[in-house]
Amino acid sequence: MVAPRPVVLVHGFLSNYEAWVHYTGPDGFLAGIGVPAFAAGDGQAPGVLNTGEITEPFSRTNTIAQNAAVLQAYITGVKKQTGAEMVDLLGHSMGGMISRYYIDRLMGENNFEASGRDVAQLIMLGHATPWARIASTCRLPWDGICQQALEIRSSYARQILNPQIYRHKGVPFFELAATDPGTGQFAVHRRAERYGRLIGQRLRRAVKLSKIGFLHTELNTSEDAFDEFVKPLLEKRPADFADESDPPAPSPDLGEPLQFSRIYTGKVAAGGSQDLTIHIEEGVSVASFALFDTNGSLDVIVIGQAARRSRWTR
Repeated sequence: MVAPRPVVLVHGFLSNYEAWVHYTGPDGFLAGIGVPAFAAGDGQAPGVLNTGEITEPFSRTNTIAQNAAVLQAYITGVKKQTGAEMVDLLGHSMGGMISRYYIDRLMGENNFEASGRDVAQLIMLGHATPWARIASTCRLPWDGICQQALEIRSSYARQILNPQIYRHKGVPFFELAATDPGTGQFAVHRRAERYGRLIGQRLRRAVKLSKIGFLHTELNTSEDAFDEFVKPLLEKRPADFADESDPPAPSPDLGEPLQFSRIYTGKVAAGGSQDLTIHIEEGVSVASFALFDTNGSLDVIVIGQAARRSRWTR
């Protein structure tokens, strides 16, 4: 008898493993179909994602890249514990973006053991998030939740994330998009348009998209969403998973400006350094700086006009 594949649940922005309470535990959705449930950060394997806490807005959060590294360790622990060769990834909201990063950049490059493809399929419950709108009016420090809110802005996804994070490595992607249940087909059409703009047309064609009349925040709690969309995918046999070809590398979609100023984009070699002079407009007394690096971390030193130095790692 073949044991069912474990499901690794990846929560989204301003959340934690408890977001999956309807899926986990002896009375959860997954127990009902005999599938082992592992919610990243629940202590069943090493690794706790940090996507921010609404009650601690000034706390530092991880980037998508850093959370993907945490997810890598968690998946490795689940595989060791269960003996499974592959897991199913189920991500809600930003959890889908973290999972995409893991598959593209880290899967098959595991430091804990030699491994190749270890994800049978990626199931995403909502990819964009309405929470991202707070970034446009946010006045909190960049080391708080606003820093990560910028990573889930549609402009960031289209112009920075998607041109770099697009490979499937053989993994099929499935997406359930939420629609406003009170506005019918118009909402479906509007949501589909937003989805197309978010991940780009080429990436959208590589994802099997379905829609359901629920709010975005209900996708990971709705039993109907589980029964109609998630359950049939989890019950697929290993023979049903053919290697998924990668879409062509997309170009940055520059149709709309970013919701923050792009001062510099480029690469800094490992062990190298780069000096940048940023000219602040006359009359501006307070300026915020945000640094996004999808490949790793950087040591940053900011020296103001009065030679005051600030240093942080990003």
